[in-house]
Amino acid sequence: MNNLFSVGLQILTIAYIASTGPVVPTGNTILHVLFLAGLVLLAWAAWLVYSQNKLVTWGPYHHIRHPMFAGLLLSVGSMTAYLPTYDRSLAFGILFLTLWQALSSEERLLAKRFPAYKVYMKKTKRLIPYIL
Repeated sequence: MNNLFSVGLQILTIAYIASTGPVVPTGNTILHVLFLAGLVLLAWAAWLVYSQNKLVTWGPYHHIRHPMFAGLLLSVGSMTAYLPTYDRSLAFGILFLTLWQALSSEERLLAKRFPAYKVYMKKTKRLIPYIL
């Protein structure tokens, strides 16, 4: 899938979910905490990776290879779960699939750029520690 098309589709699905229900799931404590945790994970991971010019394997990257994607999925997933209509669930599924494709492409690029990335891949999961 074309990278620009993939990013555009991700933006559209997030915008659709955000525009068809509450952005912050405040009526459900668990979903609210998951939403905030996702934002914190996304921000922390982005700060670490963009402030370095090398392979980052500490902080959230110590546990999963793609914490920015995980944080985004956690936040948008909690928004979707708060008001789980068919169309919002479908949009979330499309978001997940486009992010999965993006992280697969990113892993190929990182493995070429950083020889240690292949070892790192064997020690960590993609999105959920110890599971996925």
